[in-house]
Amino acid sequence: MSYLDHGQRLDHTAAALHLHPNTVRYRMRRLRDLVGMPPTPAEPDGRWPVLVTVQWWWALRTWLAD
Repeated sequence: MSYLDHGQRLDHTAAALHLHPNTVRYRMRRLRDLVGMPPTPAEPDGRWPVLVTVQWWWALRTWLAD
C-alpha cells in the first residue's frame, strides 16, 4: 500500500518505510510472483494502468486482512 501511497515511486516508498530501495524492489518482485502480476509496468511513463493498480490494491488488502 505504501508503494501506491507514494505515487508508485520506489525511492519515496523506501524512504517512507526506512528501507533500502533494493529491499522494496525485492518485496515488490516477491509479491508479484505470489499474486501473478505482470513483471514490468505496462505504461510508457513507468506507472501501472488503473486495472493493474486496483488488482495490486486488492491483493494487498486481502493479504493484510488474513
